[in-house]
Formats: sequence, structure tokens, C-alpha cells
Amino acid sequence: MVSIRGRDFRFRPDGSAFEVITGQSQFGLARDNWGERFCSWNTIPLRHALLPQSVLEANPQLAEVSCRNIAEPTDTAEVFPLSPQPQTFNREPTGFYNALCGLTIFRGNALGADYVGDAFVCESLRNLCSPSKAC
Repeated sequence: MVSIRGRDFRFRPDGSAFEVITGQSQFGLARDNWGERFCSWNTIPLRHALLPQSVLEANPQLAEVSCRNIAEPTDTAEVFPLSPQPQTFNREPTGFYNALCGLTIFRGNALGADYVGDAFVCESLRNLCSPSKAC
């Protein structure tokens, strides 16, 4: 048995390998042009997995800095979609990050040079897609 508490994992579909990796994501995983790993959480749009698991195993005190949340200093997590606010079963506020998913780092050219390297994440509860600078 392998504990994945507070970490992500990866596996081979044929069952020949399973390992824990740095980070803790929920509904999003992407890599940039340099192979750097980015993940998201339902209320955290973008996190950068900084240190490999092997470094954390050798130096457990580094766990606190193994993953960095990336957001503009002025980011209040408030969203401004055009769709009406949905009713939720738990009366949780819906005007803020709530159900983020589908993280991708844009590496193409269809949106123009201004967006290359930006992260896009979907706020599925409010039908919203938001760009964010990855680096």
C-alpha cells in the first residue's frame, strides 16, 4: 500500500508502475514547454510543482515549499461570469473560485502571441474560462 496523502500520483495503465509525485491537484494537470508541471485545485487555479518527490523524501522539511500557488497579488478569487448564479445544495458562495478544472498551458498560435505560455482554467460552476500568466 502506498500513501498519497498530500501528493499526486502517476501510474502505468498496464499496472506495472505506481508512484507518488510532488503536488496535490484535483481536476487539472498541465506541462509547459520546459516540462514543468502545473496543477489546479477546485479553489486554486494554478499551482507549480517545484521539487521532485525524490528531493522531498530526502528532505521532508521542504514539503511546505514543494508546490507554489500562482496568482496575481491582487487576485481576490472573485469571478464575473455572464451566466446567473446557480443554486447550490450547500449554499456555498458561487461568486468566487469554486469548481476549477481543465487546466491547460496554451502553447499554440490560434489566440495570438499575447496568450502563449498563459494558463487557462475553467470555472465549471459558473460557465467561465479564465486566462492567467503561468510564469
